Amino acid sequence: MLITDGNGDPQYLVGVIEDVTERVTTRQRISHLAQHDVLTDLPNRSAFNAALDERLERAQEASTSFAVLSLDLDRFKEVNDVFGHPVGDMLMRAAADRLAAEAEGAFVARIGGDEFMILMPDDAGREDVLALAERLVETTGKELEVDDYLSHVGLSVGIAFYPDDGVNAATLLANADSALYRAKREGRSRGRCFETEMDQELRDRRLLQHDLRQALEQNQLLVYFQPQARVDGESLASKRCCVGTIRRAALCRRTNSFRWRKRTG
Repeated sequence: MLITDGNGDPQYLVGVIEDVTERVTTRQRISHLAQHDVLTDLPNRSAFNAALDERLERAQEASTSFAVLSLDLDRFKEVNDVFGHPVGDMLMRAAADRLAAEAEGAFVARIGGDEFMILMPDDAGREDVLALAERLVETTGKELEVDDYLSHVGLSVGIAFYPDDGVNAATLLANADSALYRAKREGRSRGRCFETEMDQELRDRRLLQHDLRQALEQNQLLVYFQPQARVDGESLASKRCCVGTIRRAALCRRTNSFRWRKRTG
């Protein structure tokens, strides 16, 4: 504010200064937390989805390709169960640091639990992606010393490529997840690229899980005893217990039910 004398001549200025440093810092902190995982400080699911949408738009305009990697720590739950969640949190941070260091130049995000996603640069070729997946599995599989505890976890990786394995975010993520599931089913601590038959296999598995849970809730399970005879036919060797459901459609999908029965709970 300008202060003048009786003749209207300016004499001095009066102003108010407010220190907004703390307010700006708090705003920046809130913005950072909205886009980053609290435990590992890696980008979170929201940030990854935004980066993937941006990458898809850029790839569609320039007719380029890129890869999406879905990662899952193997045996991490055992660490939490044996050593407790504080040690599990330290192990998670250590594993995240290893992933970020090994995948330098790529977009690495923790999307929840023991799951991570990696968005590869546009110029990364198929061989580069496969080589990175192998390095990530090897690096993460090395023994970690956390708070005087020696812990060992593995890493499984599923890989999907744009546009071969999907032209939108939902399809790419689903197919990377299918490849990850195959890697875990084949023994874990390995990487797998998406193949067409994986999609149907994952759909069948999820449908079977739904059927079994619904059958349990509605008391639709039926138990059958199948006699197993000796080759000579003179006596019974044993009896096998089989489980089916009352639903006819579900019975048609029982071929693989025993493989998934324990995994579906």
